[in-house]
This record gives sequence, structure tokens and C-alpha cells, in this order.
Amino acid sequence: MRANCIQAIGNILDSVKTQREICGQDALEIMGMLSQLMAPGKLEEADPQKISIQSMLSQVASVLKEDFSQFMPDIMASLMRDIEEDVQIKFVKQEEADLEEAEEEGDSNV
Repeated sequence: MRANCIQAIGNILDSVKTQREICGQDALEIMGMLSQLMAPGKLEEADPQKISIQSMLSQVASVLKEDFSQFMPDIMASLMRDIEEDVQIKFVKQEEADLEEAEEEGDSNV
């Protein structure tokens, strides 16, 4: 749910990005909170909030313009940690994926 809220806030900022007087201060406060969330150990590796935050960064940057640069050290540190994470990919046939999903959901008709 938090990931969806982050996306919604990003969409709001995107809709008023040309009117900094309306949302500039809010964008600074939001970015401060996002910086805290991006700190090491705040979010789990697979937390959907991470993707929402990363997507929202460009929306905040479009509002803050040059004032966004003050957050770059935290952003870059977070991105560097993310690229160092191991990615696990598993390829399965669609039928196997459907079967695994049904088993996880407890569907006894499979």
C-alpha cells in the first residue's frame, strides 16, 4: 500500500511540476523523507517501495530542478548498493509457473 501511495504522490508532483510555488516546499520535505527511506537497512531488498521511490525520483527532480542536487549523495549511495545486490532469475515453463502459483494459493483442484 505504501508503494502505491509513493506512486500517487509522484503523480501529484508530476501534475504540478511547472508550478513550483505550489509544491516546491512539499517536494523538499518529501525528498527528505525518501532520503531517510533509502538509508541502509530501512527497506528489505524486495520491498516494492524501493521501486516506487526510484521511479518517483525523476518526478521530484522535475519539481526541484537545481535544488535536487543536495539529495544526490544519498541517491547515488542507494543506487550503488542496489546494483551490488545479487539478482536471482528462474526460468520456468508457463505450466510449471501456473502449477506453483496454484500450490502457493492452496488450490486443491490442481
